[in-house]
Amino acid sequence: MGDLPALYTEKQAATYLGISPRTLARARALGDIEFGIVGENTIRYTAAQLVAYLNRSTSNCLQNVSLKLGTTGSSGDLMAFSMSAGTTPMLSKRSVSLLARETFQRGNSR
Repeated sequence: MGDLPALYTEKQAATYLGISPRTLARARALGDIEFGIVGENTIRYTAAQLVAYLNRSTSNCLQNVSLKLGTTGSSGDLMAFSMSAGTTPMLSKRSVSLLARETFQRGNSR
């Protein structure tokens, strides 16, 4: 029998993602993140679900940045903007969270 995946509470998942539990609940309600229900109504997340959400969120944030910079959003444009050729951008959870917050705050102020 294989190992079962760890299940994370909403608070643990939000902390891992660098967002508030309320933002996580909103993402869940919008269908932006997959989740499981244990028992009758206990919401839990697997590590794979959290990583998938982060990957989608990071991708969307980088596309938003590239649009604001006037690039096409291709990996070549992003590399030309931020780093030397042959390297891959590595963003921390905090960087992703701050970038997303800044992107969405600018969108709401218009």
